[in-house]
Amino acid sequence: MWGCSEVGSHQNGILGIVSSILTSSTIKYEGTMIRKEAVIKSVHGLHARPSCAISTYSKTMSETKITIINSATGDSADAKSILSLLTLGMPSNTKVIVEADGKDEQVAVDEIYKILTEYEAD
Repeated sequence: MWGCSEVGSHQNGILGIVSSILTSSTIKYEGTMIRKEAVIKSVHGLHARPSCAISTYSKTMSETKITIINSATGDSADAKSILSLLTLGMPSNTKVIVEADGKDEQVAVDEIYKILTEYEAD
């Protein structure tokens, strides 16, 4: 549908997706944790396509925990979950914090920062 494997094709359906969002990870990442503030530039905000791009990229960073935080509300989402990202409901010009902890955390923060600030709608 959106070209993102997590949407509509999860093994356990929607209940499996919700369960994976609500289950907290107990993995302890060794690192210094990198944080960077960004402003969502897409005129449509953080919608399905940039969320999918963030989620797809984040899943390639298996040894890094990546979190997106809405600066205004403090709400956060696991960047590896498109559904979690979409529930933040962030319109254009929302300030967010990209936070990463683990292997390649600086690379992860920089790439997601680019997606948030340079994504253009088709």
